[in-house]
Amino acid sequence: MRKCIWATILSTSAVLLAFAVMPVSALAESVGAMNMCRLYNPNTGEHFYTAATAERDTMSSVGWRYEGVGWRAPEKSDTPVYRLYNSHVIGGDHHYTTSASERDMLVRAGWKYEGVGWYSDDGEAVPRIASVVG
Repeated sequence: MRKCIWATILSTSAVLLAFAVMPVSALAESVGAMNMCRLYNPNTGEHFYTAATAERDTMSSVGWRYEGVGWRAPEKSDTPVYRLYNSHVIGGDHHYTTSASERDMLVRAGWKYEGVGWYSDDGEAVPRIASVVG
């Protein structure tokens, strides 16, 4: 069992590194009002959020549990949500923040900036959906 968990963690890290070359902001901006997919890693306890179905499907194929659509995000707003990745912990770790200064501090500390993951719905203009995770 332990060997299987480590294999999943290592393969997950490899998938995350592969997606690191794909600009997240390009993924987010290409889909309009986006369904934000929520995934869970049972080995690390981390939740991961993405609007990219290819990223969702790849993460699911290496052991992350797809939990459904968490919410819908607008294509643009005045508040970007920055996505960062820390490969220095087992299985990796993502952090999301709207603070540019926090983003910059984490980059200086060794986190990889992956781009804008999505935009905050400042004006609550995106219609709610019924099938959210809950």
